[in-house]
Amino acid sequence: MKRYTSREQIVKDIDSALRKVGNAKAVAQEHLEQEEFLKGVHHLLSELRAHRDKADFQFRKIKRLETVRLPYLKAKLSEFDTQPLPL
Repeated sequence: MKRYTSREQIVKDIDSALRKVGNAKAVAQEHLEQEEFLKGVHHLLSELRAHRDKADFQFRKIKRLETVRLPYLKAKLSEFDTQPLPL
């Protein structure tokens, strides 16, 4: 992982991760809509599966960001917000 030297770097990475989650949700929704559109057409089953797989990939990406990356960044942010012990 990246070594953080300032609070602003962490906040920037949190914003970036939240943007990635939003973008991934939009892409996943788009693939789900395409899948729903193609459900009635039986000769396009491979394309239907491809959209389902792409949507699943996006949902896995969202889950990883929400369960691993964001909690890690929040923990790092709390470390920067904690006052150091006096010497």
